[in-house]
Amino acid sequence: MHINKIKFDKNIIKNYDVNCPRYTSYPTAIQFINYTKKYNIKKIFLIKKNFISIYIHIPFCKNLCYYCACNKIITKNINFSDYYLTLIKKEIKIKKKYLNYTKNIKQIHIGGGTPNFLNQKQIIKLITIIKKYFKIKKNIKEFSIEIDSRNILLSYISLIKNLKFFIISIGIQDLNKNVQKDINRIQKKKEIIFIIKKLRNEKFKSLNIDLIYGLPNQTTNNFIKTIKKIIIISPDKISLFNYAHLPHKFSSQKRINIINFPSPKKKLNILKNTINLLLKAEYSYIGMDHFAKKNNKLTIAQKNNTLYRNFQGYSTNSDCYLFGFGVSAINLLENNYIQNIYSINKYKNLLKKNYIPINKIIILLKDDKIRKYIINNLMCNLKINFQNIKIKFNINFKTYFEKEINKLQIFEKDKLIIIKKNSIIINLKGRFLIRNICSIFDKYHKNIYTKITHSKSI
Repeated sequence: MHINKIKFDKNIIKNYDVNCPRYTSYPTAIQFINYTKKYNIKKIFLIKKNFISIYIHIPFCKNLCYYCACNKIITKNINFSDYYLTLIKKEIKIKKKYLNYTKNIKQIHIGGGTPNFLNQKQIIKLITIIKKYFKIKKNIKEFSIEIDSRNILLSYISLIKNLKFFIISIGIQDLNKNVQKDINRIQKKKEIIFIIKKLRNEKFKSLNIDLIYGLPNQTTNNFIKTIKKIIIISPDKISLFNYAHLPHKFSSQKRINIINFPSPKKKLNILKNTINLLLKAEYSYIGMDHFAKKNNKLTIAQKNNTLYRNFQGYSTNSDCYLFGFGVSAINLLENNYIQNIYSINKYKNLLKKNYIPINKIIILLKDDKIRKYIINNLMCNLKINFQNIKIKFNINFKTYFEKEINKLQIFEKDKLIIIKKNSIIINLKGRFLIRNICSIFDKYHKNIYTKITHSKSI
């Protein structure tokens, strides 16, 4: 069934155009509380799993993109990076007291900001630091970096290939000139194609491209043109994010004229047409905002019911702890989430005192773990099995979630889900509104509160 045959009436758009989390974690980041010394660091960083994943946040950008919701520092002074890398090294050394570094590193991701803000000497320095303090698996599954195609030399591409990076993510967002002007991210199509051809020539294992729908001056027709050009490029994975307009949280978004935003109905039409084009181009719709080629590991993992979701999006590394280094980086451990301090000055001052630069934390209760498991399975595998939940948590699903099942009736009536005797399945139409469906199992979710904390689901 093609998605362009699915029609959403006005009532459905009205009913489901509410604020919902993206569920890169559960509980979501707004539930994290301020860290105090009452928490036992040794217990917090207790390691049981055999593998760990590393995320390193590089916050620097040369230019300000108005839409951006990342923790970033706008500067053209690359000397900041040298000092920042010494801070990263310091954080790793401090954490070494609490972490078992004999564990194998299964995944490394460098994000931002703009990771290729680091010059060639600096990126070599960063990789040297990582290799000094971590035992990296020979057959590491993911070694990835985000790059800005506007600020990269061909020699840099060859360097990161030689450093053994094999997954590259490029933020394009939209190729339309008017949209680019409104979000202050001007990049010529020819330059992007040139860089991508160089990446292809270097034979990176995976080329990922990020796009955003819901930006100012976007129309169905002009975004279809962008999608068709992206299909010709043939990336291995496409992330199609729904723009989150939260100017009270991200001041740069105040520079965007809200009059130019597409309506919820137009946004949904953009999404429907985009999905249809990508399906015809032999991409699998992983869920919500991710598409991958049919031979991609994400597609395979979803078929095998082993797909996972974390702060980097969809992943296959559910058997890993996530350790974050750098300002605002998040750690995902056995029973807790820990977020680093946002301010680089506070980050620096805490490291000088030999403190782990923790800002916020949340310890998961049993109920949190149950709901996290359910939301993750809905987001990733598009279904939940009541018997599996009973075996894993020793609960009767229908009794434990009686209220939630009643609330799901409207979703079934609108043909977004199918509620069976022992399972709940999200159908093709429901993938559009998966955030809304998951929010039913989110005990912290209240629309009045989330209006100022989360973006619209449509």
